[in-house]
Amino acid sequence: MHRIPLALFAVVLATICTSARAQSWSVELLPGGGEGSATSINNLGVIVGALKAGSGYQAVSWPAPATLPTFFAGVAGATTWGAAAINDSGVIAGNGDAWDFPSVWTNGVPTQLPFLPNGDMAQVYDINAAGEIAGWGTGSGATGTYAIRWTPAGPIELPRPSTASTCSAHAINDAGDLVGYCNLSNGSRATLWVGTTPIVLGLLGTASSSNAYDLEDSGLVVGSSTINGKSQATRWADGVPKRLAKLTNNEASAAYAIGTSGRMVGYTRLKNGTIVATTWLGVNSVTALPAVAGTNHCVAQDINASNAIVGYCYNSAVVPFVWRPVKWAQSL
Repeated sequence: MHRIPLALFAVVLATICTSARAQSWSVELLPGGGEGSATSINNLGVIVGALKAGSGYQAVSWPAPATLPTFFAGVAGATTWGAAAINDSGVIAGNGDAWDFPSVWTNGVPTQLPFLPNGDMAQVYDINAAGEIAGWGTGSGATGTYAIRWTPAGPIELPRPSTASTCSAHAINDAGDLVGYCNLSNGSRATLWVGTTPIVLGLLGTASSSNAYDLEDSGLVVGSSTINGKSQATRWADGVPKRLAKLTNNEASAAYAIGTSGRMVGYTRLKNGTIVATTWLGVNSVTALPAVAGTNHCVAQDINASNAIVGYCYNSAVVPFVWRPVKWAQSL
């Protein structure tokens, strides 16, 4: 499972382009939702994210079943912070002040994660069952960033592929494999690290670049490929990319997370500008998820083993945008 910290995109509509039987989904605003986002849900149903409190954001969790959120303190010195991911042991990884305070919460107590030697910034995105954390940071090189795996022994700087100037890891599975991207001399490429070995994943024939956001324990990887300047949701199996099915009037899309069932979630931007939370089952079945009442744009950010999905919605008519944390479930 993988989560993208507060940012990116969001929508409505139930236009389906698939030969599979349409699926029915319900959506709910998380209790005490306020302004913020749900970024991750573990297999026990515990949800984490960030909510606005005062002048900034604070990390929160919603117990299962979702009740009023619990706020967590940040590490000393941070002025705003959010939770990016939670594992089944309840250990949370997140960030304070963007990339100045990479953090981990154990039993609600925050600890700042160390930077790489010679590094002065880092950001975390995901945590696995063993408590290993994936992210990026500055390190031994004079320029660019490195993908990082944090272990109990400290951060490990992962090698960059040949010609790469910048790398970032977005997700880590329970086997300890990581995925993300690296900027190579010929563009950005989705990248897998097995141990400390970087593997540049295959590129769709018409794509100019790619990015990986999550991977399943079986090795399936999800992300996006840039085709004619537009992001398109992509899945890799054994390093081979396939473009995911498109909703009607699709303009752009990306898959941000994949569950143990192989179901994927993310977003689709339609040609009219509407952004629709989207789920895929296999490469040929795609479904638009509903928007919560009072909103018209949504993004799905994570999915657990029970196919519960979390993310955020907002109303594009309200400026500045006010994100609302939401959860989707399959209707019986």
